[in-house]
Amino acid sequence: VSMTHTEIDSIPDWIGTLPKLERLDLDTTKITELPHGLWANKSIKKISMLRTSLTISNLAEGLKSPNATLRKAALFELSMAGGQDLTPIVKLLDVKSAATKKAALKVLSSFPDPSYIEALEAARAKATPSLLKDIDALLAKLQRGD
Repeated sequence: VSMTHTEIDSIPDWIGTLPKLERLDLDTTKITELPHGLWANKSIKKISMLRTSLTISNLAEGLKSPNATLRKAALFELSMAGGQDLTPIVKLLDVKSAATKKAALKVLSSFPDPSYIEALEAARAKATPSLLKDIDALLAKLQRGD
């Protein structure tokens, strides 16, 4: 579904019920948050949100949502404008949910920024073996400057 270059400023919650929704293009819209219903959609693979008003804080709230299917291991491919404060996503590395931590790592890998290396190293010290690989890969990417 593409809503690119429209004046739309919100998405109806029912969009998350579309069983074959795999891609949602929201580039250059006035969207400020993703509806809760979208977080429960199991088929979505990509959400593009370049040049929107969606903030990292809004995204972090969605990733903490109890029905955040999207936060599971393979989390959707994310395209979102950089230059935002990543603190709300970095803070998700301290939650108990491994799925939420994995989603936070996926989001952080979309925005390589050395400012959160220290937080990643702290998360690494407490990480389960399944998260260590993801944390190490992101740390290596940041240290290489990719």
